[in-house]
Amino acid sequence: MKILILYYEIANYNIPCFKELSRKNELFLVKYDVNQIEAPFQFDFNFPITIYDFKEFNFMKLNKLCNFINPDLILCAGWINKDYLRLCVKNKNALKVLGFDTPLESTLIQNLKSFLFKMIYKNSFNYAFVPGIDQSLLAIKMGFNKNEIIDGAYSCDYNYFKNLGFLANKLKKINFPKRFLFVGRYIKRKGLLDLWESFVQLQEESPNDWELWCVGKGPLYKDRIIHPKIKHFGFVQPHNLSSTVSATSVFVLPSHYEPWGVVVHEFASAGYPLILSDKVSSGNSFLKNDVNGFSFKSKDIISLKDVLKKTILTKDNELLKMGQISIKLASKFTPKIWAKKLTSLK
Repeated sequence: MKILILYYEIANYNIPCFKELSRKNELFLVKYDVNQIEAPFQFDFNFPITIYDFKEFNFMKLNKLCNFINPDLILCAGWINKDYLRLCVKNKNALKVLGFDTPLESTLIQNLKSFLFKMIYKNSFNYAFVPGIDQSLLAIKMGFNKNEIIDGAYSCDYNYFKNLGFLANKLKKINFPKRFLFVGRYIKRKGLLDLWESFVQLQEESPNDWELWCVGKGPLYKDRIIHPKIKHFGFVQPHNLSSTVSATSVFVLPSHYEPWGVVVHEFASAGYPLILSDKVSSGNSFLKNDVNGFSFKSKDIISLKDVLKKTILTKDNELLKMGQISIKLASKFTPKIWAKKLTSLK
């Protein structure tokens, strides 16, 4: 099968999915340049795939490329790029799949955009490929029937992170590291300021031996908090995370808005208990409150501080058990499952 993928900025987690898809299919990828300042990923395309840079194409050239490839399936990631959408309207032969991670919000602007999509573009797409339930609800509003909506649109490199966690857990059973871990961009939307403030308050109110490790870069990095129990590591390539995984134990993502959050899947796969705000959409799939972690109200420092304290008071062996539940929940999405879902569409 020939598959044309129309993408925005790819991320490191896309690579194992594309690689799995390439095993039995011929892949063609049109993509944007990646933001090398905040996320300087080093991609390893060590598998058969033909890659094109979107900036080198106008619509006429893009349409010509599509005709030349003559794909059996087109995966259009997102509904912002009008050239991508026009291409899917114009192509009458391929199976066309719209992928997106925007959750249902029912704002006036989203209602208008989803209505326009339904009127103009919906009939050009056979399926919507979405990460989870929040996105499925929007897909219905955009005109897709339930049998046209496929979940599991994102997967981390499940085996890689599971193996990282397996090796680290051998050490954690001997000496459990009392360290929270945040991984993400240093931007306000990630709730970092809330995390720093709540952690510092907790240290002042109830001194303890836990630390907070933060991995990532972004505009807030230059204004990062300086505290003896908070460490900043900058951006770390995924293949260099081994020492970080071995030295930390509980993953925290306090986002104010998180359409999905593949990073949650990554650290659930690695066997971490999870602390997530109620605005992290992937929490619906990977977090069972009070079972493998804790949920808290976004932007609520007291609520966040309470779950941090609750975690600190939880016994080490209980946290290890919670991490094992995270692994089981993470196993529902893998690159192999991702590829199979796409290629089984008719």
